[in-house]
Amino acid sequence: MNLSRPGMLSRLTGRFSDYIRRRRELTACALLVIAYLIECVVLRLPYYYLALTVAGLILLFIVLKYPFAAYLGLVFIINLFPYAYIDSRTFTLAKIGGVFLLALTLAVMAIRTPEIKERIKRAFDRRGGVVLILILAGAISTALSRDPRLAFFERHLQFLILFALTRIYINSSKRLWWVLMVILLARGLDGIQGAYQYVTLPVGVRIGGNFTDPNEYACYSLVALPIAIYLLHLKKALWYRIGVITLGLFTFVALVVSSSRAGFITLAVLILLILFTSTIKLRNRLVALLLVVLIFFSFTPIEYWSRIESINALFEEDKELEVSLRIRKRQLYTSINLFLKHPILGVGYQQYRTTPEELLGGYFVKRGRLGEHSMFLQILVEFGLAGFIPFLILLYLAFRDGIRAAKLAKSAGDRKMQLLATAVTLSFASLVIFGVMLGTYTKYLYLYIALPMVAYDLAAEKLVRGEERREAQNEEAPDRFLA
Repeated sequence: MNLSRPGMLSRLTGRFSDYIRRRRELTACALLVIAYLIECVVLRLPYYYLALTVAGLILLFIVLKYPFAAYLGLVFIINLFPYAYIDSRTFTLAKIGGVFLLALTLAVMAIRTPEIKERIKRAFDRRGGVVLILILAGAISTALSRDPRLAFFERHLQFLILFALTRIYINSSKRLWWVLMVILLARGLDGIQGAYQYVTLPVGVRIGGNFTDPNEYACYSLVALPIAIYLLHLKKALWYRIGVITLGLFTFVALVVSSSRAGFITLAVLILLILFTSTIKLRNRLVALLLVVLIFFSFTPIEYWSRIESINALFEEDKELEVSLRIRKRQLYTSINLFLKHPILGVGYQQYRTTPEELLGGYFVKRGRLGEHSMFLQILVEFGLAGFIPFLILLYLAFRDGIRAAKLAKSAGDRKMQLLATAVTLSFASLVIFGVMLGTYTKYLYLYIALPMVAYDLAAEKLVRGEERREAQNEEAPDRFLA
């Protein structure tokens, strides 16, 4: 091709410019490739990182073209792999490159999304402001503690991003359904893994799936149980119902193979909540709960029953407590003493191992950090009243929004939204119930707090749009009559 002909170069340049404007996603990916290659050269990264770049660019293309799909991938990963954090102890050059690419991706998305400012404002309204206050209180407490844990700042930045992305990306009931399905899929797959471990591991070994603690494994799986029950009533397709029932059963299997007393208590309370929640017909509620009870009583191992019976010792003064129950009781007294010594700002994030020896009551202190068996105690002692009060406010706001969302959807005749709102509310209730017995102050709190808020926003928006539509129809009616 002879580029010396007049106008040829300008025409090619124009076509190239038009192609760039029409293919903004590909252009952005190309720029990211160039940026990453430059970074590899500057930082002298090994060449095998270039192979990782190919996989990373595929994900980046999905992020740029379908950002909600990338968010669903994030939700799936954190619900299947509980310890998926960016940790400074393993913060390699590869992760530096990943963070660099992530920053560029977010920048491109911000440029391409005209309503990004409005979405961010929605994420950090008054409810989001309470989240910021909670994190700020924890940051101050950690910074002033005797041994500041930098992991607080790394992890809470990720917690905050998860909360914000949840409120930014879920802007329709369809997207909320997808998020709940992904959560159910992740916990169901972990339930399948737990069943495999139960078959292959020696008899008597408590199963934990992807969790190191069987109690957390059981309770986090129960979070998905109400999701399965209410999503089952959204569609009548046979393949859909078989899939939801299968995943729901495996989330329940996780409880059975874990032998968790906290899981048993959570299940009992959750059954009562579902029974007295009238979103689905009473007959369907009774059938679902009857199946749950029958499966539990039929397949629960003998070892599990002995652990459940040991709970009675808490209410019998003349009966000696089982070892782990004594640990929990002693930990309660230790937590109260620590709180009384540091009531305002607490002792700081993960400061249990550095507390004075006179407050340490047994070997359990050497095994783990404070709050290992209560999210409420953990936040109260580690963040003090400065963090505990915003935490309680957040719980109230999440429950209020979830209940109001279901009521608004019912008044608007939106059956789908009513089921989704009830599912996220009871899922969050499950997290709060076992949070009394487990140290569950992790990223899951910020995800499951955001979901009822999202449900309320969607239900309120639909109700407003319905009222505006009716008003417009009423205004047009006299004109048609006069015509």
